[in-house]
Amino acid sequence: MKYRAYLTLIAVLIGSLCLRSAWPGAERQDATRKMAHDIFKQLIEINTADSIGSTTVAAQAMAQRLLDAGFPAADVTVMGPNERKGNFDRPLSR
Repeated sequence: MKYRAYLTLIAVLIGSLCLRSAWPGAERQDATRKMAHDIFKQLIEINTADSIGSTTVAAQAMAQRLLDAGFPAADVTVMGPNERKGNFDRPLSR
């Protein structure tokens, strides 16, 4: 009986691996979902309320993600009317 349980477990594992490889983009989709979740979580945890929060902190966090992803520093600019109201800005000319 134990032998049959092991065979069933092995068959289920092999079947799930085969099924997973049938969709080659599935792992990439999982990674994309996790990254999106992490970005949203990071942004939600930053206080951007007008009264006491800072949009600059959120913009700098996203700017760092873009820099880490390889975007040129010249294309990643955070500026605003004061230190609490920063946001992304684009270069004026290209």
